[in-house]
Amino acid sequence: MSDVCHIFTALGFNNVYPILVTGNIIFASNKTMGTLEEIIRENLSHYHSFAIDVFVRNDKEIRNIFNGNPFEIRKEMYTQTFICKDGFELILSEKLNEISFLEGEKVAFKK
Repeated sequence: MSDVCHIFTALGFNNVYPILVTGNIIFASNKTMGTLEEIIRENLSHYHSFAIDVFVRNDKEIRNIFNGNPFEIRKEMYTQTFICKDGFELILSEKLNEISFLEGEKVAFKK
């Protein structure tokens, strides 16, 4: 991830931090969301020599996602949050429905 962070820093973004091994990067910039997606997509695709799909969310959107957790918080419960482009939740839902769950496990999607 440090190589990807170097790319973001070289693009002029500030406070660049990776989120563990998720592939997500937190950074600060004054550029528009559309411009950011284009710049990041082009540079990461060039670096990796294949097309990279990129989407950017601002801090308000990220806060709303995590504050809108549809599950009650219980220490015996493990919650995963996927932030994706519109439509991907349909693919993910289809794949998750193909696996067997333990008693009490469930999947829920919230837009």
